[in-house]
Amino acid sequence: MPGPGLFLIAVVIVVAVAAGWAPRRGRQGGAAVADPMVRSAAVAARRRVLGATGCALAVLVLAGYVATLRPEWLGLPLAVGPAVATATGLLLYAATPPERLRAESNRRVASLEPRAPWSFASRRTLGLLALVAVAQVSLLIGTGLTSSPDDAGRYRVVTYSSGGVSSTASPYPGWFYGVPLMIVTVLLAVATLVAFWRIAATPSLPVEGLATPDRRRRVDTTRIIAGLGLGGLLLQLGGTSAAAGSALGNVLDQPGAPGEWRLVAAALFWLGLLCAVAGIVSVTVAVSRGVALKADLATGPVSTGGSTAALPGAAE
Repeated sequence: MPGPGLFLIAVVIVVAVAAGWAPRRGRQGGAAVADPMVRSAAVAARRRVLGATGCALAVLVLAGYVATLRPEWLGLPLAVGPAVATATGLLLYAATPPERLRAESNRRVASLEPRAPWSFASRRTLGLLALVAVAQVSLLIGTGLTSSPDDAGRYRVVTYSSGGVSSTASPYPGWFYGVPLMIVTVLLAVATLVAFWRIAATPSLPVEGLATPDRRRRVDTTRIIAGLGLGGLLLQLGGTSAAAGSALGNVLDQPGAPGEWRLVAAALFWLGLLCAVAGIVSVTVAVSRGVALKADLATGPVSTGGSTAALPGAAE
């Protein structure tokens, strides 16, 4: 993914969120919140989400800047930038201490229901996160095995030989890029799980009758964190796939090259662009939900039952 692309991603996300800020603020202004503790919890959750997102965007832009300062690193900061930026934001979210909520009454209540890091995420969401992560690692293994060393011995080119004619193309996500990318993929997966754990481990609202908005708070913030994590994975997978497809297309642009491999190269390139767009959409939607979290927690429809399945985005 080229350096300007990272700046473009950051600009698109910021502009999209800013465009939806005014109407959401208008809806928040007319919201009626039954309990001030619910409002306080919602505002604190919203502040953490937006702080984590701002940190991730800053790291993303920094990765592009570092790549321009260090051309000898051959674009490696750009390759790992989306995953590192997202993981940094999620770890910042997890490291932020929970808000201190004070109840007017001396009576305190607490839920005895056991909570796991994945208790508030749907199976579909967890499955999608796992699928994209596995697809990324599988693609990196495949490109690593098909890569060739350059003049300095770095596995970052792809070579094709036919009829005594040989051609090479780079950058190709061989082991030079693949090993760091696999490491940051694991880092991002761990950071997402840690953020899920942070949501589940946050103390409940200590007032009787607030179990439903408390659960809604966890479900909504889990959806936001999952959207950020999925966006980071998709951006990384998109960049890897597009780079692999582009390099393969260039190296196979000669007479006698197998037509099926040209189809593979085209499929990888367009799949990469599709994943990159999906990643931008996922992050933008997640941030927009973070902006609207105050209103959604306060006025959105919630279930009166205790079942997780009764809430949007809850475990199925």
